[in-house]
Amino acid sequence: MIERADRHRLLQRVFWSPLGLRAIKIGHAFGKRWSSVVLNRSLAPETNGEYWLAELLSAKPMVIDVGFHRGEFAHAVLAARPFARVVGFEPAASIRDIYNGLHAPDPRITIEPLALSSEAGELPFHDDASGNNSLAPIVYTDRTVSYTVRTTTLQAYATAAFIHHIDLLKIDVEGYDLHVLEGAGELLDRQAIDIFLFEYNAPWVLARRFLRDACDYISLKPYHLFRLYNGFLSPFEYTFSAERFDTAAMYVGVSEKRLERGRIPVRAFPD
Repeated sequence: MIERADRHRLLQRVFWSPLGLRAIKIGHAFGKRWSSVVLNRSLAPETNGEYWLAELLSAKPMVIDVGFHRGEFAHAVLAARPFARVVGFEPAASIRDIYNGLHAPDPRITIEPLALSSEAGELPFHDDASGNNSLAPIVYTDRTVSYTVRTTTLQAYATAAFIHHIDLLKIDVEGYDLHVLEGAGELLDRQAIDIFLFEYNAPWVLARRFLRDACDYISLKPYHLFRLYNGFLSPFEYTFSAERFDTAAMYVGVSEKRLERGRIPVRAFPD
């Protein structure tokens, strides 16, 4: 029997050779596609299930889009549910200017120049005119501009705007996703939000939050957590291996009341 150390040395000689390194590169390329396409560690909304979520909504849903960006998600929802109402939160002045230059005003969409967080106030915001704009300290480029933005909580905004029920809450705020959920605590307690969606990826490191933090918080609410796939949800149970910042994953919380109403395809899927 070959000793473990001898096996390791043999594998090193094989795969650290020029031919072995080529095999490793091929394996890495295949692995990236497997992770992105099959295991759905992807930020491509057309195929990762984000746009599919609109099919789970009623005919006239209330949708809150936190991290509105250029309106891609909002317009996908409106294409599937033309009578939807969308409230988008986009504190990045550069992105709002781009959006307004591309789209005519739509009475179904309200864009708020606010950042949602766990409390109201003011915070420094970092804007580099890309999708990486964030309250978290991003990796600066020569385009980055920092300025102060007003923050509020989803609970406070919903109360002031007389929003009593939210069909879908989409969160994509580059690492501050859990702060948004924390600011919606009372809404979650009374299941006033049917479904919420958040993205877990590298910017969470900058915000010093972890997936474990989100799971602990959600476990105290009447919600079940799932991994999002294109066409179904998969029940999610936390393990340390899920703390992956090198790839993105989309997570969905569904209220117990919404699950009781049915029409949500759920299947166990290995990750």
